[in-house]
Amino acid sequence: MKSIRIAILLKSMRNEFNRILHPNAILPVRVNGKVIPQSTRQGVLTFSIFFFALVFVGWFFYLAIGIDIAEAYGISLSCLSNIGLTIGYHGCNIPWNDMPTIGKWFSTFLMLVGRLEVFSVLLVITPAFWKHR
Repeated sequence: MKSIRIAILLKSMRNEFNRILHPNAILPVRVNGKVIPQSTRQGVLTFSIFFFALVFVGWFFYLAIGIDIAEAYGISLSCLSNIGLTIGYHGCNIPWNDMPTIGKWFSTFLMLVGRLEVFSVLLVITPAFWKHR
């Protein structure tokens, strides 16, 4: 996730807590002095939900193919975030030869989704995208 998305997400969360305390207050989310529109905040929230859902889907997938819990989470997060190799058995010192082929394919898919952005890949796999107009 890009740092600007994390900043918007955290500031939006803070504003929602403040809104509970002050229900009639107008609390704009500002980043670098600029007000972030509601549509942008909704997009960031939607992206974050899809991102973390994919992390958890990947985590459970790797658990299902026999990778331990901490390593499965690390592989899923590192592949989707494109942050490089993980630490541990499937880290930088030991090759991924022991991982089942389906795990390597799924890792490739997560890397592709992380690199091309979640919305782009989800858009391409929807039927409405492929309809001729």
